[in-house]
Amino acid sequence: PCITAQDGRALPEQFGPDALERMARQCNSGNGSITLAWGHGGPVLARNSSLDLMARVVDLFGVPALSFEARLHASAESRQALEHMEAGLVGASLEFSHSRSEQIHRTGVGPMRLVTDAKLLGIALVPRGSGKLAAYPACSASGSRRAAYGATASMRDAVRHHAWRALTEQAKQMR
Repeated sequence: PCITAQDGRALPEQFGPDALERMARQCNSGNGSITLAWGHGGPVLARNSSLDLMARVVDLFGVPALSFEARLHASAESRQALEHMEAGLVGASLEFSHSRSEQIHRTGVGPMRLVTDAKLLGIALVPRGSGKLAAYPACSASGSRRAAYGATASMRDAVRHHAWRALTEQAKQMR
């Protein structure tokens, strides 16, 4: 887990399933400006508002985790990010604001902060060895140099869901 200092106390931090679900829904809504950046404050590689960034909650060895997929913009930074991902040299940081969190005690860990609700602001891919710290250095990131217009099944489903919701809203407004 990430060690954060909130309320003056540095504690390991873990996201609860509700917080992860909210962040995934928020990202997949296409609303707002959630970005995938190359480094903290670095160049933007993908945005949720253009449906290039999608997220879902997955089971990772019995623990819920946030998984994201992105279609990277064509740029030198995107090519560099793909090279680092292929070499396994990328960590990640979730940029978010706490809505709710609580201190708990986990056996084998001790006191920690459980984030029960959060608003996703962005995701930063941080190259290992860059001198910058990724909040989650054990993050797994992988890339593919497939066709620029290819999309995974989960991305297609999310886009269909978003399009259906948008068309439904438009139909309601036309009545």
